[in-house]
Amino acid sequence: MGAELMCSDSLGSAYTNDEHVLELTSRLMAAPGEQALPPALADHCGARKRKRVHEQQEYHLQPSQLDSRGAAAPAPSRPACDAVETARGSGACLGPLGCTEAHDCLDEADCSSVATEEGFAVYQSPLSLAAQGERGAFGDGGAQDGGGAPAPPVLVEQLPPRLASDPDLAEMLSVLCEGEAELQPAAGFMEQHGPAVSPDHFLDASMRRTATSWLVEVATEFGLHQETLFLGVALLDRFLSSSRGVPRTQLQLVAVACMLIASKHEEEMHPSVLDFTNIADNCFMPGDLLRMEAIVLDCLSFRVNTPTAHTFLSMYKQALGLQPRTCALASYLAELALLEYDLLAYRPSQVASAATLMAQLYLGDTQSLSHLPAVARCGVDQLRPCLRRLLALQQGAHATRNFSSPYLPVRDKYRGPQWLSVACTTPYASAPVLASALEAAGGSGSSGAQGGRSGGKPLK
Repeated sequence: MGAELMCSDSLGSAYTNDEHVLELTSRLMAAPGEQALPPALADHCGARKRKRVHEQQEYHLQPSQLDSRGAAAPAPSRPACDAVETARGSGACLGPLGCTEAHDCLDEADCSSVATEEGFAVYQSPLSLAAQGERGAFGDGGAQDGGGAPAPPVLVEQLPPRLASDPDLAEMLSVLCEGEAELQPAAGFMEQHGPAVSPDHFLDASMRRTATSWLVEVATEFGLHQETLFLGVALLDRFLSSSRGVPRTQLQLVAVACMLIASKHEEEMHPSVLDFTNIADNCFMPGDLLRMEAIVLDCLSFRVNTPTAHTFLSMYKQALGLQPRTCALASYLAELALLEYDLLAYRPSQVASAATLMAQLYLGDTQSLSHLPAVARCGVDQLRPCLRRLLALQQGAHATRNFSSPYLPVRDKYRGPQWLSVACTTPYASAPVLASALEAAGGSGSSGAQGGRSGGKPLK
């Protein structure tokens, strides 16, 4: 704001005599030409300083300041500087005052927030504060002496979302869509591991669902990122699509090898080979895991970076300015989709778009709902079949009471407070109810890029 604020009521530098107060007052009046701080900013900075002093007094207690029960005794009242408080209340200029210690001062960066009438603070950058100083403390048309009302601050949530017209965002989405089209697993690849190929040790969709559910538990146990889990499942599907006759006895080893590759690609500190063998109850040796890792990488031609549904969810979050609860619910629906082999008929971008659309309908996020087709490059009519499948998954996970259900790890994970308990959201009763909610929100239209491999049947 042009004026450097030095607080005099800091810990260890209180003024206890009148001579020091008079000296401080004379130094305040001897700073002509300085720009005055707005009263709201001065009061807010003083409140922040007093709060910090209170925290210092609370966390730096001496043994003598504890009562007989070991609790903190009330801090003695400190004499306040009347001259400084008077100057703050009147909006007078607070010049560059010298404090006895460096950490007892508030620099200009600490005073970059303005208290609003609603009780919260809107933090502004130093550039925006400088721009306000050039226009005047109360906007373009108002004078500093009360000629006009201060302009209301602009909250981050009120800013318009970034649409697909952004060239950088459009280019990133194009690259991701090209990558997912190139690396999409072949349709019906499970037939390559069916009874016709391996009668005794064949694989089916239920075995893949069990393996994927177990990978969810592994990722939760190790605290891996969401992208690591989605990438590990994507690598598993790509390997099964590129191979033939994988026995069911090797499915867990292949799944762990894919998760090891994904954790090396995404995590800063990934679990070791011994960690993965231990969590698999030592069903295989570390050497077996390393050999399978090499086989998977060779089969995939070392192309590990695969666009997943979580990748597109992250893009939609930035482009649409989604709320945290909307993002959490969309991630829950997309993670349920990982378990279903039939949903591999849809591309990851379609699964992410359908999950985002359904989360917006549940939470009434109509502001970003109208921008989704432009960002996702997929019309709402093309997402209706995927919406219907996601609704069936959510209904099954919400109503399950079987402790051995593969949906249970995902549901329990998203019932936690870190995911805002979005798994407790009651699903729509039926597909027609979802269709009615979609029509009521104005989500009808077929604009956008061409959809996936499924046709656009009505959601009824």
